[in-house]
Amino acid sequence: MFSTSTRRAWFGLPIAALPLLFFSDAAVLQAQEAADQIKSLQKERIEKLDQVVKILTQQFISGRGSMESLRDAGRELLKAELDLSANPKDRIAVLQKSLEYAKAVARIAKGGVDAGKTAQTELLQAEAFELEIRIHLLKEQQKLKASEKK
Repeated sequence: MFSTSTRRAWFGLPIAALPLLFFSDAAVLQAQEAADQIKSLQKERIEKLDQVVKILTQQFISGRGSMESLRDAGRELLKAELDLSANPKDRIAVLQKSLEYAKAVARIAKGGVDAGKTAQTELLQAEAFELEIRIHLLKEQQKLKASEKK
């Protein structure tokens, strides 16, 4: 009845693809709304975790908190920030900021050890966390360099 060329709709698409032409705007809009909602929730999560880290940092400084709790919260915050970071340069910036924070925590732990208020293990955990972030940062920097060479 119809030739093959007639059965093909506009732009050479099969007839079955026609609904996609008419409904794709709605689907794109729904996908964008979902992406916006996810981003908003990610930002809210980061805000909450940032508050947790600040509270735990103050508790650690005052001798009421543990390095383990602080490190775990710092990891969660770092993971949340990396999840929100879309490109390698943003990820590197997040890791650099986290590294500065980890260095500060290690300095605080060192001061606590020197003053006899903090256990040596707390300092070792702080230093290990700092190294963990440094390693992650170097890996991200290598990925960026490799992608720029392509």
